[in-house]
Amino acid sequence: MARKRLFGNLKMTSGPEPPSYIWSETNLNGTKMGIYLTRVELRFLCEALQQFKQREWVLDIGGGDGRLARRLQAQGIPSILLEYSDLPLRDMKNSGWSHPLLQADGNTVPLKNETAETILAVEVQNCVDSEHNERFFSEVYRVLKQKGIFVFTSDNSFSLIGFLRKIRPSLYRYEDCEYYSESFHKTLKKLEKAGFQVLMVYGFRWVPFSRGSNNSLIPLFAAIERLLQLKRLPSLSPWIFWVVRKSGTQTIKEI
Repeated sequence: MARKRLFGNLKMTSGPEPPSYIWSETNLNGTKMGIYLTRVELRFLCEALQQFKQREWVLDIGGGDGRLARRLQAQGIPSILLEYSDLPLRDMKNSGWSHPLLQADGNTVPLKNETAETILAVEVQNCVDSEHNERFFSEVYRVLKQKGIFVFTSDNSFSLIGFLRKIRPSLYRYEDCEYYSESFHKTLKKLEKAGFQVLMVYGFRWVPFSRGSNNSLIPLFAAIERLLQLKRLPSLSPWIFWVVRKSGTQTIKEI
């Protein structure tokens, strides 16, 4: 792959060793709840990549310290990881990661038009909340090749947690992101407007605990969620896993 053709200069930082990344698997993603979420997302992701014949590298937008990218790499699927924060990029670089790392905002991807076959944005709320997602969908559309696959997660205002947010909105806001700000059907309409065709959509995160929880009941709730096939209720699920294809005809400008 010709790197200069795909993207510009890589911005990295240097200096003393920083504290560990909060979303790493030694912190919040190493809890029982974090492990449950990673397993579900990876299972859905691998199913999608296999079913829709992913053949090239994957662009992982908001990929953090490689929680999913490292697992894909272990299965022979290379990833370009794009992340805005310094700390996870430093952790990835120090870990010996051999594929490209890009520091950028996912709403302005430093790649040329139609260069990526598959794009991921798993748990990247500052791109897919209701305030940002139309712009983000347009940017993903620009970067994807024709018939390219876009895999992302969103949360759902029309769910139990979404209703709780209406009672205590301050608990569901982090920095500039509004969690549970958009329903399944509203997101679906925006995807269709942006030129995407939905291929697969699953619901998840019915387990009623916070990300940092190690409650002993989490594996039981996860097993019940899978046994009852609650993934088939995306319009009611707290979180939604989408697989969509670029299929429309938009006019995109070269960057």
